[in-house]
Amino acid sequence: MSQLLWALQGTANVETSPEGKKILHRTAPSAGQTFPLEVYVAFAKGLFPYEPKKHVLHLVNDKDIREKLSEAAMAPLNKEAIKTAPLTIILVADNKRALADWSYSFDCIVRHGLRSEKSMRRFFAVQVQPPSGTLKSNFFV
Repeated sequence: MSQLLWALQGTANVETSPEGKKILHRTAPSAGQTFPLEVYVAFAKGLFPYEPKKHVLHLVNDKDIREKLSEAAMAPLNKEAIKTAPLTIILVADNKRALADWSYSFDCIVRHGLRSEKSMRRFFAVQVQPPSGTLKSNFFV
């Protein structure tokens, strides 16, 4: 799980700017470096956001939310998969973060968020590529 979380939103490199500010380079790119997507992990022990700077999970809710989360899925098979999987990785977009840093329209921000999500899925897919060379995974929106 550690490798998968790192591939989705991890820190690949840290630089220091001439002004002394730390610049984090993430594994998955983000338009405008706003990184509007956040990664959460839900399993029986609770809900945990992934913190890329420290590469750790922090407990924010000690209840198993997977059944409630499955109600948001549209397809019946997706509902069952979310309820019964050992863990569920959740991508959440914080469009306010992107809007605070950009002077673009909300529609533009949402498009950039979707591009960031596609980049994250590609990095994730590389990490879970089975030996046979075929990948079978579902991404729920």
